[in-house]
Amino acid sequence: MSDLATQMEEQNRQKTIAAYERLFAGDFDGFCADFDENIQLFEPDALPYSGAYRGVEGAKKMIQAAMGTSEDFSFSVEQIAAAGDLVFIYVHMSGRAKKTGRTFSYPLVEMWRFRDGKVVEFRPFYWDTHQMREVYGV
Repeated sequence: MSDLATQMEEQNRQKTIAAYERLFAGDFDGFCADFDENIQLFEPDALPYSGAYRGVEGAKKMIQAAMGTSEDFSFSVEQIAAAGDLVFIYVHMSGRAKKTGRTFSYPLVEMWRFRDGKVVEFRPFYWDTHQMREVYGV
């Protein structure tokens, strides 16, 4: 792998780390700062906030919807790795669904695809969407 490719991967990884630091500090707009204006986010059909979201405003809507379905929500980043134009974030999420009162705790992997220094695609991969359907009462 060339030094340039390695440098790009590390820059994308650092942007992802910075985005989550801003999110955890309460800076929601800062979290989205490196999102391309035409970013695409995809959530599985099994979840109450399912669907394809487009653009920065669509991304914000999806993230707010996802965060708004739970109480006592906890999200911790355990590992971030970059490969090519992709960054993978291994996290642990837990909380309680507002609708049902049921609790959840599970691992999740998010995939961020970068192009020209901007995030153009965001896809979460849930450990068990069937469990999430039960938790959320979908």
